[in-house]
Amino acid sequence: AQPTATPIITPAPDAESSEAVEKSLFDPASADYTGSVVEMTDTGFTLSPTVVERLGANASVGVMAEAGASSWFSVMCTDDTRYIAIYADGNGSSRQAEGSADMVQAKAFVYITGINTDSGFTADTVAILNP
Repeated sequence: AQPTATPIITPAPDAESSEAVEKSLFDPASADYTGSVVEMTDTGFTLSPTVVERLGANASVGVMAEAGASSWFSVMCTDDTRYIAIYADGNGSSRQAEGSADMVQAKAFVYITGINTDSGFTADTVAILNP
C-alpha cells in the first residue's frame, strides 16, 4: 500500500539566519557607556567610561571621559541585568552569545545600557568584549 499523504519536509535552518539572530543580541552602538572595568564591587563594578555621544538617529561617537578617579563611576547590576559576550577577532568578524556575571572582571571592556541613579548607574545590559 502506498501512503496517501505527502510527507512534510522541514528545511534545515539557514546558517545565515541563525547567525543574524546571534548577532542581534546587542548593538554596541546602542550603549549608554563603554569603557574598562576598574574594579569589581559587591553590587557590580566601577567603570572608567568612554561616554557615547549621540549624533543622530544612526550615528554616535565615543568621547573619552575626564582622566582620573573622578571619571570613574559605579555600575550596579541586578538579578534582571542581562549579560552578553561579544567575541571579535579584530578583522571585522564577530559573534555574540548569552553571557553571565562572572564574565565581568577588572580590565574587561564593556558596553552598558541602563539608567542613571543617585548612587551611580543601574545596568540593564552588560556586553563584554572578548571575555
